Amino acid sequence: KFFSIIAHDLRSPFTGFIGLTNMMSENISDFTIDELSNISKNLNTSAKNLFQLLNNLLEWSSIHRGMMKYNPVEINLMSLFQKCLDDEKEIINNKEIKIITKIDNKILVFADMQMLETINRNLISNAVKFSNHNGVISIDVDYYDKDFLKVSVNDNGIGMNKELLSKLFKIQEVVNRKGTEGELSSGIGLLLCKEFVNKHNGL
Repeated sequence: KFFSIIAHDLRSPFTGFIGLTNMMSENISDFTIDELSNISKNLNTSAKNLFQLLNNLLEWSSIHRGMMKYNPVEINLMSLFQKCLDDEKEIINNKEIKIITKIDNKILVFADMQMLETINRNLISNAVKFSNHNGVISIDVDYYDKDFLKVSVNDNGIGMNKELLSKLFKIQEVVNRKGTEGELSSGIGLLLCKEFVNKHNGL
């Protein structure tokens, strides 16, 4: 699975990425300022998607080699979600997605910062990736019981059928469909989320 993602999911976007940069470097004078601005935005978005994919691969590799340590600390959940939303701000604005957050700013959780950030980042990224233009994403946090919180990231995007749902957490299955505007998806992000939630004795 790891090497198939490297061979296919990374090679394909890099081919387009290299093609665009070659075109710009060889014919830069042929482009207008607006065209260069649009191309640079597309390159920046692609670079961010690739960077997230690389992060997921490295974290997934680390946890399976037993190299990722579990260091729980006190975290303000609203602040962490806001950071993840800020990272997706450009794509959210481009798709004109409405974000609704229902998180008490006083809620603190005791969790591993890196793992929790990875979970939140992937959930938000997926919601944005599979949302249509003018979509709506809502983030809700409720108390599950005295020791746990229930976090929900909901969108009204393209959704998943039963067959796709049955493959989500199986490493041998290929779940790498593209987003509504061709955004990359490796299928490794949700696997990470599940493993990191399990690390915290969550469900």
